[in-house]
Amino acid sequence: MRELSHLLRELEPPPGGLQRLQRAVAAREPSPWWRARYIRLAALSFVVLAALFMTWRMPSLLTKRQRTALLRDAMQQAITPGQNELRIQNGSALELPSGQANVRVYLVQTESP
Repeated sequence: MRELSHLLRELEPPPGGLQRLQRAVAAREPSPWWRARYIRLAALSFVVLAALFMTWRMPSLLTKRQRTALLRDAMQQAITPGQNELRIQNGSALELPSGQANVRVYLVQTESP
């Protein structure tokens, strides 16, 4: 551009114009729609990450809860008075010898999927 400066005259800003322009630029805030856009983007990212985490973690949590419930039910059946048998679903139980006549000891294992 400098090689064409002899063809074009150089314009000076009006008095105080440069200072007004600098103040206006410094005082100008970013448009609010940009902030709203960033907030929406952050919220959407959080929702997507939460959904991915739940998709990854939920099957193991459900499996653990089912195993715990089966074990709890088996133990509850074993200690319920008046029942002489132990019923196990999706697993197995082995009665171990006990040193006392009124105590029954079982080794209970749930079946792995």
